[in-house]
Amino acid sequence: MTCYQVDPKLLTPENTIVYLFAHTDVKDKLIENNFVPYDPDEVSKFSLMPQATKDYYKEMIGDGRQILTYHRVPHIFYKGTLDITYLEIISV
Repeated sequence: MTCYQVDPKLLTPENTIVYLFAHTDVKDKLIENNFVPYDPDEVSKFSLMPQATKDYYKEMIGDGRQILTYHRVPHIFYKGTLDITYLEIISV
């Protein structure tokens, strides 16, 4: 998998929102309370994998089921386009 490292300041706050994945009582639905405004200076607080994700991985792998890779990991949604020409490529 190839990913790009994006400077958080490239994402304009008015076109960006964060989905926290914090409240997951309703399966397969996005919950309005999980959306918070985007602040590029606060991106680092979303960089650690939540314990709920680790618990989910452990449960699914223990049961022999396939995992959803980014389940319960905060998502940053951007509406627009980015020039990726000069972005650092990260191979995972």
